[in-house]
Parts: sequence; structure tokens; C-alpha cells
Amino acid sequence: MEKLKKLLMDLTNTFSRERQIMCLQSIGKELLNHYVIKLPGIVIQPLWIEAYYFDPDLGFRDDSVHKDERQQRYDVLYFHHKTDDLRSGVDLCLSPDQKCCLSFLLKYTLVNGVFTTQSQLSGCIPTELRNSDGVLSYSPNPTEIMWCAKRIGICSGEYKDEKLAIVRDFNQRFVTSDGQKESLPQKMELLRAYISATYPEEERSTDAQKAQISRKLVGEYWRELFL
Repeated sequence: MEKLKKLLMDLTNTFSRERQIMCLQSIGKELLNHYVIKLPGIVIQPLWIEAYYFDPDLGFRDDSVHKDERQQRYDVLYFHHKTDDLRSGVDLCLSPDQKCCLSFLLKYTLVNGVFTTQSQLSGCIPTELRNSDGVLSYSPNPTEIMWCAKRIGICSGEYKDEKLAIVRDFNQRFVTSDGQKESLPQKMELLRAYISATYPEEERSTDAQKAQISRKLVGEYWRELFL
């Protein structure tokens, strides 16, 4: 966890908004590439996480943060609501000290390999396990397919347009609890942005080049990826 702790230290040592955003993105990428959440009988692999950070001493005041006392802790889960309903959400809290709140909403995950949405996740975790600490487990599983995007559902506030969502493997489809296959939201938008940033224009100018890139990412040629 040395790299993760260094990234957290970097975050708490800067007053620059641009640098703070970059630190939050780097922490998110490190989590997605190298960690899972483990509870007895449950392994949660994050696919889409969203950073929520509130530290008035460093000038980062995200009003979307609940500012619950549990969010001021490190390596614990925070449950948004006491009942499991559509409003429910679960955060991984990583606050380096009690002066700030830092947590990552587990928007989309694999729970024991099953694709799980934000509203479904809390129902997968028994009540008696919800106060567990030390839930983060080092489990390297790096991916090349990763991107940062805006958080879903944040329509107001100073940070609503910042790219504080970190997403991996958005080119894939995942098996749900009823055996269906599901994609992450905004799949086309994420793939287009990833292609534009990853492949120089001269490497995606011909139809053959586009077909090769598309087949590598999604297994077939999607012309709409290049519109």
C-alpha cells in the first residue's frame, strides 16, 4: 500500500485545485488497478468509482460530500442509507486524517464476479459486516482500458463538471445475477474519448485502422466509435 499512501500524502500537501483533481484521479486509478474490497465470503472488485473529497483547510469544498463522521476514517465502508433502496450507496473511505473527508463511491462493481450497481451493492453486504475495518486488500489486476469522466447525477456544485469518476474495462460486458450481460453506462462516449486520446489521428484515419482498433476493444467493427 506504499504507493497508495504516497498518493494520499500528495493530496494532503497541495492547495492547487488542478493538482488535487489529478491526485484524486491517480488514487482512483491505483484502487482500480491494484485493490479489491474483502469481507468474509465477499470480494468486491470496483469497476466505476467516484471521488468525493472535502478538506476546507486545503480549499477543496465539495458540497456533494455527506461529511459523515465515518467518512473521516481510513479503510472502512460508509453506507449512505440505513435501508437498502434505490438511494443506497456504499463508499470506500480513505481519509488520511480526521480533518477531511475522502471517499470513493462504489458506483459499479463485481461482487464475487457478479455485475452489481450502486443501488444493489448495499443489499449484498450483511448488516453484521457493515462496521468492518481494514477492508481494502492488495490484489493487482491492472488494465489498459481506463478513463476519467464526470460523476453521474451531480448537477450542481463547484465540482459538478470535474472528471472525478474513474472507470475501467468499459469495453467489456459483465454477467448480472440473472445471467444477463450488462455494459457500463456511457460506453460509447467513454470508448470514443479513450480512442481519441490513445491513438494518434494518423493511426485511426483509414477504415482498416479503425476496424483493427474497434475489434481490439470490442471484438467487432463499430463504425460509430469514429464518428
